[in-house]
Order: sequence, then C-alpha cells, then structure tokens
Amino acid sequence: MSRAKTHREFGAYAPALLALSLLGLGCTGAILGESAADPADSAAGPLPSSMTTGGQGSAGSASAPMGVTVLHRLNKVELHNTVVQLFGESASAALRDGVDPLVQGFDSNADALTISESGVDSLMRMAGELSAGLDLTAALPCGARSGRACAEQRISSMALRLLRRPARAEETSSYLALWDEVAGRTNEDTAMRAVLQRLMMTPDFLYHVEVGDETGLLDNYELAARLSFFAVESTPDDALLEAARSGALQTAEGLATELDRLLADPRGQAAFGRFFEQWAELGKLAAATKDKSVYPEFDGLKAPMGEEFKLFTGDLLAHDGTVKDLLTSPSTFVNGDLGALYGVAAPGSAFQSVSLPAGQRAGILMQSAFLASHGKANKSAPILRGRFIRDQLLCAPLPPPPPDANKVEPNAAVPTTTREYYQQLTSAPTCAACHEQLNPLGFAFEGFDGIGRARSDENGHPLDTTGAITAGDAAGPVTNAFELVTRLGDSATVRTCLVKQMFRSRFRRVEVGGDEALIQSVASALTSGGDRLKSLPKLLAGEAAMRRRHFRVVASGESAL
Repeated sequence: MSRAKTHREFGAYAPALLALSLLGLGCTGAILGESAADPADSAAGPLPSSMTTGGQGSAGSASAPMGVTVLHRLNKVELHNTVVQLFGESASAALRDGVDPLVQGFDSNADALTISESGVDSLMRMAGELSAGLDLTAALPCGARSGRACAEQRISSMALRLLRRPARAEETSSYLALWDEVAGRTNEDTAMRAVLQRLMMTPDFLYHVEVGDETGLLDNYELAARLSFFAVESTPDDALLEAARSGALQTAEGLATELDRLLADPRGQAAFGRFFEQWAELGKLAAATKDKSVYPEFDGLKAPMGEEFKLFTGDLLAHDGTVKDLLTSPSTFVNGDLGALYGVAAPGSAFQSVSLPAGQRAGILMQSAFLASHGKANKSAPILRGRFIRDQLLCAPLPPPPPDANKVEPNAAVPTTTREYYQQLTSAPTCAACHEQLNPLGFAFEGFDGIGRARSDENGHPLDTTGAITAGDAAGPVTNAFELVTRLGDSATVRTCLVKQMFRSRFRRVEVGGDEALIQSVASALTSGGDRLKSLPKLLAGEAAMRRRHFRVVASGESAL
C-alpha cells in the first residue's frame, strides 16, 4: 500500500475526523463573518477498531507483539506549545481552557485523546480566531511576489509547518483552489486566512499521524514529528524539518544529534520536568486543602513546596543527576518559610540550595510537596503514601478497594497516633490482604505529619516508624523512611519502573507483554550507562521501535492481525 494511498484511507476510515472535513477538499472554508456548516451535521466519535491494530516492533516477538498506540489528537499541552511556537504567545488566547484526562498519571495516553462533537466546534473556533488574528505580512512575507504567486509561497510555507511535512501536489492544488474561490468573492487576505483555517483543521495538524511505509518504517518527516513531540511536546522547528529534508535523521548519529539539541533546548527541559511532575502526582498539591486549625501555615507554603520540587528536579537534570540522587539527595532548595518547616536556615523569600539534616530527610519522597499532597486535611496519610510507592516507584499496583471502602470519614480525629488509627481501620479480613502491602510502606513515613514537618510524637504518643518495602528486589523491613528511600535508591525494580513510566508517557500507552523487552533493554542500559536521569529519553528514543509506526491502517473488513 503506497504512503499516499494510506494517507487517503486514513481520512476515509476515521469517523472521529468526519466533522473536521467541514474544511476539507470540497469545502470553500469559512472566515470572519462568513457562515460555516454546523459541526453537529457530522458525527465525531472514537476511532474504529480497524485503525487501532498492533504492529510488531523490534522488541516484540511473534507470540507477544508490541502494544498499540491508537491514532490520537495532540493533547492540550502539545497544541498550546505548537500554536505558541508557530504564531507567538499572544496566539494562545484563541485556545480553550481545560485539561486532558490522566491515565496512570499522564495526559498523553492515546486512548483518552479523542475528539468529541463539542471538541470539534471548539477547534473550529480556535482555527478561525487564529487565522483571523494573524499578521500575514509579518508571519508569511512574500518578498517581491504578489497575488497568486504570493499565495503559492505562503501555502508552501504554512503547509510544511502545520502538516509537519511538505504538502503533496493534490493538496496544494486544493488549497490554491480555495484561495482562488474566496479571493474572487472577497479579497486576497481573507482568502489566505481561509486556507490557514482549513490547514489547522486537517487531521495532519490536529492528530499524531504516523503512517510509515509498507514495512512500518516512518518517513523522515514523520520521524521528525515523533521526535519533536517526544522531546519537547511541540511541533518540529525549522532545524528539525531541515534534518528531515536532508535525510540526516536516517542515521543513528543524526537522530542522536537532533535529540541532544532538543533536550538541551528550554522546551526540552520543560517537557522533561513536566514528566517528573506528572509521575510524582505534583498536580495534587495545588488541589490539596488542609484544616487551618491543624496546619495554619499550609496555604502560604503550597507555592514554595511546588517550587522546591521543580528546582530540585531541574537541578538534577542540569547537573546530570542519577536515579539514586532523585531518591536520596541530601540537599534541596528552600526559601525562609520552607526552611523553617524543615528546620534548616534559609534567608528571606529567595530560594537557595541547602543541606538537609543528615540521616533524617533526603530525596523527593521526603519533600513536603510529596508528603503534603499525599496527606489528609488534618493528619498524615500512610495509605496514600504507600499506594504512590507501589504504583509509581515499584510498578506493583494493587486491585482497587471495594465499593464501601471509602465510607470512612476522611478527616476523622485521631486520639492516639495515625498509625494505630489506620491499623485498626484496615484490620478486617476484607481489607487486610491489600493493606498488608500498602500500610508498611506508608508507616515508614510516620515521622512526618500531613504537610511534611518532621515529628517524634503525635498527640503526646511516641511514633512507630518501622515499615517494609512490600514488592520488588528491595523488599524487606525498614526502620524508617530514610532507610526506605536509601534501599529504593539502589533498587533495579525502581529503575525498571521509572523506564516503564517514561514509556507510558512518551509511547502514549499502557505497556503490554510484548513491550517488556524494550523496557528491560532500556532499564539495563540505564544502569550500565551510569544511572543518569537525562539518559532516559535518549535510550528510549534510540530503540528501533522509535522509527516504526505503532499502529496499522487497514481497509474496512480487512483483518487487523
């Protein structure tokens, strides 16, 4: 099947994109005050199963093929970054508010990134506002050209950036026909804005379209797009498009050169930092509320807590930190208020690097951002803390609780210690099997209250901080949180899980059995290569699967297997 034919079938077999064809090949477009067809006239639903089949990647096997990344739209962060990169920060005003659903903590999961009917309407409005507000002369200069010659130049330039590939001859003819039609009844500027609006409503702009050739290998422009969204969560820049055009991405050296450039770019640093924020569930901090009678200082500490996490992870990446550093670093960043919570000196409101009390606090799991966001309004939350470690660090999730498990008052007063309260609460046979795996992990952190302040007693009662790691190669009893994070810092299980988390984020799906070979390969290379956090995306991008499509487009009725 030829690439051009596959692209045509991509449009033909995607009901989710039918509404987008309102500005398709046969439409003249609608701009400014012109009337547009109602998006409700076309159905917008999930992609059909015929387009979500699994191709086997290089790390798979005949009995266990690699998983499937279904066709999906850009998420809101990617769309925002793309619009700002192409049109400037002011253009982001045309974007609609909202967040994408999280799947295993990440907002990049392909199965969740569908377009609803109302979403189509929102995208049409966005495209209309962006095209109407663009300064054509500044954004798309024509030099000495004018009239239709200027339009051809602008279409070529716009199409390359919006489609993330050069337009094919039949596409260019269609865009020029639209320009001719609108220019004939209005003016040339309005005609160009109509073309721009239609380009921004194409599947190639709104979706991650990676068709590949007959063997599943991506072409240079598709690889450039995947690499760019992988590294910087945005569309390819001019340098990457030139690398695609020249064929530089065909070699491992060429791809590595571009990846290094993108990861060193501020956009790449921001994207890597956002991965850690989503992995660490930092978003829960902004939503956290505390009982003011118990933690009166919390509201003033929320912003510094989040800033500490961002400065800490950013510094690790900037100084080539390791996975062990992430969990056991003896230093962090605090301002005066956060320093007071930690019991370390820090002047005023400015953040500075400080050494933490030796043997008492280290790494991200003992930072207040984690401890406060995984805490109750009036007390600590050992179950939440234990659940995080099982899910995010050990990749050993437990089944969801039974329906009646959450009927307990979440902020009930604790007469003795939180540990005793939860031990009694979860001692029933229906609860114990799971909580024996969760509670010991969280109990090790009982030396910290609900906002991360160190403590040696609770309500006048001495604390018991003994616990246990309940899964993975570091399993066994621990005396406190410091011993727990030290053991996790040396764990191969943790490194494999961290690779798995980045796989979920960057390959945009939950792993299946056939993906394990790739994950294990990267985990082994991470360990043998010095354990450097910055090597994670490089190792994943260096896998042969990076160059292959993760789905296969098939004709209606054709077997997907």
